[in-house]
Amino acid sequence: MIHFIHTNAMLISGLILAIAYIFIASEKIQKSVIALAGASLAMILGLIPFEGYIDSQTLTYVKGVFEHIDFEVIFLLIGMMIIVHISSRSGVFKWLAIELLHLTKGHPKTVLFSLAAFTAIASAFLDNVTTVVLMMPITFVIAKEFDADPVPFLITEVLASNIGGTTTLIGDPPNIIIGTKAGLSFMDFLRELTPIVVIIFLVTISLLVFMFRKGLKSTPEKMEHVANIDNSETITDKKFVEYLNNIRSIKNGKHSTKKKQRR
Repeated sequence: MIHFIHTNAMLISGLILAIAYIFIASEKIQKSVIALAGASLAMILGLIPFEGYIDSQTLTYVKGVFEHIDFEVIFLLIGMMIIVHISSRSGVFKWLAIELLHLTKGHPKTVLFSLAAFTAIASAFLDNVTTVVLMMPITFVIAKEFDADPVPFLITEVLASNIGGTTTLIGDPPNIIIGTKAGLSFMDFLRELTPIVVIIFLVTISLLVFMFRKGLKSTPEKMEHVANIDNSETITDKKFVEYLNNIRSIKNGKHSTKKKQRR
């Protein structure tokens, strides 16, 4: 039995991976449970050694199970998830998105571009799926106000999220893995990828605006309503609301002082 497993180790490993993917695709069992079950089965069958050793035949070092785990990536993702969870509960992402909408004056094409830009920038620092999930509520509200199909907005946000996530070291899990293995810093990623990502983003969004142009039309009344969506109750964290109000008061004070100086 042991000889058979070692002889067909690659085939058995591939079979475990295929079965795990089938269960993940079915979504009947939690993904993490399937991943842990597959890894445990591979360890029990001896496909992955618990401790590293030197193969006597090939004289090569075979890594143990824990040497295959990149703890830097795992703990970075855990930290990101904690920050996102706390931030999303405060409503700060929705508040920022609506504030951005106020600047668009409700024009559908400008709204689409603004949502895409916000999603791309947020995805550069947060997980892509999380960013899109956070953007969905405001997207449906805007589509309802425009009396339009939300699909063009959602497709644009999904693509923008994938594009924006490429920009930084923490934008995507593959970026983190590549960065840690290649010894690349956060600024290395940002410096090398930002120019090409900006070009790809502009080309992609321009094409999407052109493709969805027939559905991006609205009346002046609806545009005005979108541009003036109430944002006063978006933030649920009272301390954060006080902080924003203080910033607004300072900005308004500076603005009025400048006007007086001009007079």
